[in-house]
Formats: sequence, C-alpha cells, structure tokens
Amino acid sequence: MNGWFQKYAENVASAYGLRFVQMALSVAAIPLLITSIGAEGFGVVIFLSSIIGYLGLFDLALATRWPRRLAKPMRPKTLWF
Repeated sequence: MNGWFQKYAENVASAYGLRFVQMALSVAAIPLLITSIGAEGFGVVIFLSSIIGYLGLFDLALATRWPRRLAKPMRPKTLWF
C-alpha cells in the first residue's frame, strides 16, 4: 500500500472515524438535552430537526447553483465578441 491507494485508504478511514465520533456525540447528548429542556422540549427539537432534514431533501442543489450563477461575471454585449 503506497502512493495514492494509501492516501485514499487514510481519507476513507478518517471520514468513517469522524462520522462515528459525530454519531457517538449525538447519542451522548440526548440525556443532557432531555434533562436541560425536558421531554416536551426535546420532542419539539426532534420534530423541527426532522422537518429541516426533509426540507434538505428538496433542495435540488439550489444552495450551490444560485451563488455560482450569480457570481458569474456578466460580459458586456459588444459586436466584436
């Protein structure tokens, strides 16, 4: 394992490792959230998070498309182009 494959394997391993840490911290934060805002407040947080997640599915890449389209320089319309 040398060269590009080793770098690829390291990147994949670090991506999965960071994903695991993120999930573990999310699960560990549940009891803290429940004790601090209560069960009803936690239910509201989960409901709003799921709504935001579903709305993210309908993004259709507009979040990346529009800024790129607006940032394109506008060429002046001249006869010699």
